[in-house]
Amino acid sequence: MEVVGRIFNAPITAWSATVMFHLLSRLSGVRDADYFYDRVERVWIVQSHDTYVAVGYRISRLWPWVVHRLVEIKLTDSRDYWYLNRHEPRRGSIIFDVGAGDGVDTILFARSAGPDGRVFAIEAHPKTARLLRATCRHNRLDNVSVIEAAVMGTSGSLAMTDEDNRDGNRIVRGSESMRAGLTTRIEATTIDAICHTYDISHIDLLKMNIEGAELDAIAGMTNAIAKVRRACIACHDFLTSNADEPIKKAITTYMTSNGFEVFTRNDDGRPWARDHVHCVRNS
Repeated sequence: MEVVGRIFNAPITAWSATVMFHLLSRLSGVRDADYFYDRVERVWIVQSHDTYVAVGYRISRLWPWVVHRLVEIKLTDSRDYWYLNRHEPRRGSIIFDVGAGDGVDTILFARSAGPDGRVFAIEAHPKTARLLRATCRHNRLDNVSVIEAAVMGTSGSLAMTDEDNRDGNRIVRGSESMRAGLTTRIEATTIDAICHTYDISHIDLLKMNIEGAELDAIAGMTNAIAKVRRACIACHDFLTSNADEPIKKAITTYMTSNGFEVFTRNDDGRPWARDHVHCVRNS
């Protein structure tokens, strides 16, 4: 992927490919969609109407007949995954987007919070953080602060997988080997530390989607948990097919003991949706 990035970062290659996809779009009759290469972050951007999404090097996503549908699906899925009929952010909200990925969730949060609100978009993996920064910049999300770090129980440095499938990259744990070229070093912080640094008095919505590190993250919010009003935490028990659901149960217990009413969608046909824990602080 880095080789592809270097090739496309050459001005003539990036310009030529952009022109090619632009022409394909027009010849296919697609309107209000476009493509261009962001040489700052070295990623491709797709545009559908007034929304921009960074897609990295996934060239298949640039074909004209996919772009509108791609963006529409990603935004619809984002709204559904975080169950925003229950967590709809209001104007002026402070939102923590932990595990922001390519920034699609961040777009929805930032637009809902408005110019008086603030979104802290936190992403651990360096390559994915490039997508996030590009998405935020091209959508002019001025109320977003991007933080490139893993959210854990303590601050420091740790290892993370570096696979081509960026959505599945995760923290490398104790006995797991660090394979050359397939892992990368990242910085870790805590939600408590972020609240202290930015002087956060409350968190209207805490969204968390960090590929199995949920229990590590809540260990680092001893003080911050009292600031949270609503939360949606994506547990990842479905990845291990563990019938005991240890992460979901632990998160549910933790949030309930800290004064939240907890909701789940246990009848949803999608296992990842069933493992989302939705929380609203009791009045």
